[in-house]
Amino acid sequence: MRTASRTLFGTAALLLATVAVGVFTAGASAQPDDPDPGDPRATAVAGNIDIGQPGDACDAVGLPGNEAVLPPGTYTTDGTFIDISAYPPGTVITGVVVKGGPAYNIYPAGNLGPLPWQLLHSPLNESGEPAKISHWFVCVDVPATTTTTAVTTTSVPTTTAPTTTAPTTTTSPGVSTTTRPGATTTTKPAVPTTTTTKQAPAAVPGSDDDLAATGFNGLWLIIGGSALVAGGAAALMASKLRRRPRP
Repeated sequence: MRTASRTLFGTAALLLATVAVGVFTAGASAQPDDPDPGDPRATAVAGNIDIGQPGDACDAVGLPGNEAVLPPGTYTTDGTFIDISAYPPGTVITGVVVKGGPAYNIYPAGNLGPLPWQLLHSPLNESGEPAKISHWFVCVDVPATTTTTAVTTTSVPTTTAPTTTAPTTTTSPGVSTTTRPGATTTTKPAVPTTTTTKQAPAAVPGSDDDLAATGFNGLWLIIGGSALVAGGAAALMASKLRRRPRP
């Protein structure tokens, strides 16, 4: 009887211990597995992550580049919030990791937009506030350098055979134009030449130079005519004198 009671008591005690351990384990694991990032730009992950741990920390959180610490002058922090205002010289930040309490927040640069990035923090603690920052780092990448090579194009001169064009002659009334490749020749009409032919003077009667030598001599006719003219003139003069009244 006593043996059965002891066995039943031991079994009940073992069952209670097992349930207690299960409840404690479930409660302890529920908090880290479901951390609240407290920021729509971030993703919260339970556990720890840091520079120098085995493996590449940026690969572990899914960010490109290598883990690094920002130099002074590119950020400010008060232990709870971080403001980043500049990239490290010669690099680009691909994301930020902020660890505090039992979890850390991952901020991809694509969710943050252009600089400055303000009020970055770790996941929320039990009080609903961001946990104090234990450590943080960024993942940086070196931008690819684009090299532009100038291409020089050499043009080969093209030789074109000259085109031979037959001369073209255009004739207009009084004008003759001959066109050859590269030259135009215009022939103006010749200035008309006026030739004046003077008529020889009529032959003077009695001139031996203008009459054919026929053996005829008209000198007596001239003498006779002159005598008749003189006689007529004398007769006319005498008639006028007779008619003049005497004094």
